[in-house]
Amino acid sequence: MEPVMEIGERGVLISLSAKNKLGFINGSCQKPVENSPLFAQWRRCNDMVIAWLLNSLSKDIAESVIYSQTAEELWAELEQRYGQADGAKLFQLQRELNNILQGTNDVAAYFTRLKRIWDQMKVLNTFMSCGCECKCGAKTHNHKMNEDQKLIQFLMGLTEGYSGVRGNILMMKPLPSTAQAYSIILHEESQREVHSGHHVSAEPSAFNINAQKWNTQKPNSEYGVNIITVTLKQGKPTSAPTVRSRDTRKRNVINWLGTHRLSSSLNQGETLKMSRLMQQ
Repeated sequence: MEPVMEIGERGVLISLSAKNKLGFINGSCQKPVENSPLFAQWRRCNDMVIAWLLNSLSKDIAESVIYSQTAEELWAELEQRYGQADGAKLFQLQRELNNILQGTNDVAAYFTRLKRIWDQMKVLNTFMSCGCECKCGAKTHNHKMNEDQKLIQFLMGLTEGYSGVRGNILMMKPLPSTAQAYSIILHEESQREVHSGHHVSAEPSAFNINAQKWNTQKPNSEYGVNIITVTLKQGKPTSAPTVRSRDTRKRNVINWLGTHRLSSSLNQGETLKMSRLMQQ
């Protein structure tokens, strides 16, 4: 697990704020004197915040700060170690961002990877934006330029199957935000899945219909199917496949049908005699 200051600082702050415990790390909730009736309650809450922070750290880092007396002291130690922007980390994130492609992933998984790196770089970046009211429009222009860069990165990593909708997005004036472009691409992906499902479900029915037409239009003899001729052995019909001319096969079938029909009412001798007469 990476240090809390790199991947979980915002999550820790949100969690502590929801539990009304931010004062234990920013110093606003001071330690009371030991003979105060609030000391036991403060110590219990302080130990609880320390336990939350330790569980958010890797084992090695947690062992190095486990003897901190207060949550404020532990948090200050972490900020001193990992709170500054790391140039190597920025380099690694930028390189990972340049190599991200959609590949076999769906659009949601691909966009999530991009969004995670964008947020990490935003936290690590040392660029400061002013909070004063801007009348010249430079702040809006800079924000729009940053948003357009993210949009181009998102569109460049998509597969060639989205080249059509990608071109339509790039033709828009002004360019949409990254969130809007993601919504358009996601809608396109959903439409493709719907059409693909209808196409696959219709294929088996079409195949069955074509097979029935093929079987009803052509007799078996035209496709080289060997007609089985029948001989008599001890009064019972037995099959012996042979390849003969069309007329011979037809005569043998007639003979077998006649013999098979009569053999049910004739005895063995009569059946043999009838068979010989019909073969002459």
